[in-house]
Amino acid sequence: MDEAAAAGLTSVQDAYTSMESFPLFERAAAANRLKLRFRFAPPILPFERGAAPPKHNLERPLTEADLTTYQKLRETFRGPLLKFGAVKGVLDGTVDARTAAMFEPYVGGGTGILFWEQEDLNRTVALYDKEGFQVLLHAIGDKAINMALNAFEYAARTNRTSGRRHRIEHAEVPLLQTSPASNSLA
Repeated sequence: MDEAAAAGLTSVQDAYTSMESFPLFERAAAANRLKLRFRFAPPILPFERGAAPPKHNLERPLTEADLTTYQKLRETFRGPLLKFGAVKGVLDGTVDARTAAMFEPYVGGGTGILFWEQEDLNRTVALYDKEGFQVLLHAIGDKAINMALNAFEYAARTNRTSGRRHRIEHAEVPLLQTSPASNSLA
């Protein structure tokens, strides 16, 4: 923190916070040792300890009761030095590993790996949106980015919300659409 503050940083975000780290930050705040503002975003439930399974299939839909821990954290960490109010999900892998989810196959085959089914993602994002959480979704490939946008749209339409400022994290291979009339990039 000393080096960050000396370089002029005033705030940082941990965009995939381990649940075990919260007591550490509480102790630092109680000892008046924080020199930066921290914003936390733990993983979307039902992942435990931040580990995403190779394929995310909910055994049952997420419920409001499942969010009790995160609601308590949001009430506890309201700022200004420690703030909680966002969650992060992972939709696909990386381009380097050829696991970023793509519409078109990679050279040599394969279209990457999706960790979510669209319907589960839609319901989950809508529930977090309804509860007022900002949702951050790791989506690198164009197919995963499309899924994230669909989930954000579904949440806004279902909950009649706007301005939640949900985010796509990384977005390395954005969607490209071609114009059917000219067959050139639009």
